[in-house]
Amino acid sequence: PLCPTVEMMKLREFNGSLRIMMDEEEDQKEIGRKNDSGRLTLGPKMRALDTDDVGYLKSLPQGALQCVTQMKILFDHKVKYLSESAEVFRRCSSSLRTLTVV
Repeated sequence: PLCPTVEMMKLREFNGSLRIMMDEEEDQKEIGRKNDSGRLTLGPKMRALDTDDVGYLKSLPQGALQCVTQMKILFDHKVKYLSESAEVFRRCSSSLRTLTVV
């Protein structure tokens, strides 16, 4: 993964033209990569994510959200319906336990 030890990420006042890019094939390889001892790694360790723009989350590699348990969406006035970002929520649907929208 791009930042395999990151557990908490805050994306606020993010430059909209900046994108975290990884092609889909590379992203899928990272999710199930084996370490030197042959053990399957679980991929990213990110557990908590704060953002003021749900759109930023679309720029993250697909596997980056697979372990997120807490997500805070703070003052994102552009989002009228969470369903607009359904793809983002599907990525962390099995791990997400707390969702706060302010």
